[in-house]
Amino acid sequence: MKIFITGTSSGIGLGLAKLLSDEGHEVWGVARREMKSVKYRYSVCDITDHAQVSKVMAEMEEAKFLPDVVVLGSAILPKDLEGSFDYEKSAQGFATNYDGALIWVSKLLPKFLERKSGKFIAVSSTSAKRPDIKSVGLPASKAALSMAFRSLRLRYRPDNIKFSTVFFGPVATPVIPEFTTKDGGKKFFFVLSAAKAAKLLKKAIFGNRDKYYFPFLFTCIFRLTLWIPDRIYSKISSKLKS
Repeated sequence: MKIFITGTSSGIGLGLAKLLSDEGHEVWGVARREMKSVKYRYSVCDITDHAQVSKVMAEMEEAKFLPDVVVLGSAILPKDLEGSFDYEKSAQGFATNYDGALIWVSKLLPKFLERKSGKFIAVSSTSAKRPDIKSVGLPASKAALSMAFRSLRLRYRPDNIKFSTVFFGPVATPVIPEFTTKDGGKKFFFVLSAAKAAKLLKKAIFGNRDKYYFPFLFTCIFRLTLWIPDRIYSKISSKLKS
């Protein structure tokens, strides 16, 4: 299977690319920086730069690489509420987490429609369901991406183009440092390691569901608490992270 993955510089994306390439799949990754000793093809690309995205598309076309599955995993946490609201930081969050995902949809969807098959996977998180006291950009952009995929799913299901969304609970990655130890491990028992998250994300690649929640128990409990007012939930979650 041919699989295209964004966000392979570190964390879940890096783990997923290694896992799939080791299993013999043809992987093409997009990373923010040069990668060393990897078994898969990759392109260095700033996904917020449309010219660089177009260059990657040209590279894939030249290599005759049309993916069967596209995993959109690039993400940043814009800390835009330190002091006053920082619009520029918040906009950077949307540029990466929302626009940086949908630009690949716009580039690859026409080719999928011509082939009459293809699958897009948006890597979201439970942050799409709750506000964050430290960031406007993260929950807002992830919520927007999740809603965009719902619309795309409705529109293109009859054309055999699949749009799945994966909602992760806490994962020990550089995106959310509060969940990660200094040596890169997970800080709390309920936090997934990046390697475990990559294995779970693989299920979405080969599955047929519209939505996935990982890990199941944590995200199930989380969804049951959505009736709790935001201010109370924020205090509880802040204590858990401290």
